Amino acid sequence: MSMRIVSGLAILNFAGQAAWALENQYYNLFFYERILTSPIWISVMVAVSAIVGPATGIGMGIVSDRLNHRQGRLPMMRLAYLAWAALIAIFPGVARLYPVTLAAGSAVLLDCLMTFCGSTAQNAGLNALATDLTAPQNRGRAMGWMELARWLAAITIFGGAGWVIHRFGYTVLFAGVGGLVLAAGLTGIGWLRGGAGDPANAQTFPADAANDHALFSWKASLRQQRDLWWLLLAMGFWSLATQVFFPYLTIYLQHTLGFSPGTVSLLMLMVIILGGMLPVYPLGWLADHWGRGKTAWLAVGVKCCGLLLFSLARSPAGLIISGAIWLAATSAWAITCNAWSKDLFPEAERGRFSGVVSLFNVAFAMIPGAVLGGWLVQQFGQPTTLAGQTGTLPTSLLFQVAALATLATALPLWKLGQTQRRSEIHSH
Repeated sequence: MSMRIVSGLAILNFAGQAAWALENQYYNLFFYERILTSPIWISVMVAVSAIVGPATGIGMGIVSDRLNHRQGRLPMMRLAYLAWAALIAIFPGVARLYPVTLAAGSAVLLDCLMTFCGSTAQNAGLNALATDLTAPQNRGRAMGWMELARWLAAITIFGGAGWVIHRFGYTVLFAGVGGLVLAAGLTGIGWLRGGAGDPANAQTFPADAANDHALFSWKASLRQQRDLWWLLLAMGFWSLATQVFFPYLTIYLQHTLGFSPGTVSLLMLMVIILGGMLPVYPLGWLADHWGRGKTAWLAVGVKCCGLLLFSLARSPAGLIISGAIWLAATSAWAITCNAWSKDLFPEAERGRFSGVVSLFNVAFAMIPGAVLGGWLVQQFGQPTTLAGQTGTLPTSLLFQVAALATLATALPLWKLGQTQRRSEIHSH
């Protein structure tokens, strides 16, 4: 695995993660400040895009696998990054629509279109391509470099977004990020051109269609890919717990705790450096050498502790330290499970199984997670008035519930450990 391949994968992940960092926080903040202060609409936007993402990932993953048998995944990815960048740039225009329900509905629709492009580029394209170009013995380290790119993207967005919004407004922010996604996406694809080998066992259309049916034949799939399904369930529970609080994180820091946009950006910058960037190389080494299972269990315990501490923190120092703890656990989990799932993908079906990962990470997680988070804000939130509209603000309860929800990850991890131990006994 050459540094050119690693760098190309990292640059593409930077492009996608920059777009998703903007979507996960600043779409919600823009919606809250410029369209409606209702948390229910934010939950609707998150939930609807959570349906579009996995459906796209699986459907376009099938297309990606078929293209990979012929000309490779890169042409599809190039078109997806181009469209994604353009849609990001025009998003703020929805706030000009009237009445406000039209603006809100248009924001949801545009978010779904961006989700389609993003899932095509990242889930059906990049995640499958990363599996093609890595091997189990170096996959943890490769995922570590991609995770580093993720946090560099987060620093770029969170570190600069507050300042850009304050100085120039949302239109400049969204246009700038759209341009960044376009430039990084085309650069990464250029670096990987010619480096994406095709699977040796290309299939005919009838055989491929039969596999599409088998993918959703749960009885057959559970027998053939039992370890993978347990891992996907664990990843789903982890993401569900995260979605309880994550869509409201910036709103919580800026409006509930009362920090300025610039301070929020600085807090996020410090948390990302300490918890996201600095640990990625040792965590990648840990996943490859200490073992996927042990590293995943460590991440569960550390995330629970970090979220509980974060819910109690009020000072900048306390928020930075506790935030770095749960973010380091998030990095450990992402590196480990991204490598682990790719170890278990069937070779000729990497695109579609990358889409199935998003089914668990997104639809399984974001819909109930966003609904639970929105309900908690609506029922137990702090009343507020913003721009003449009444609403509710999230409280620290979100982080405490998320810590409790993270514990649900333990059951599928335990079952996965059992099936792997039985496999080892049978192999001997």
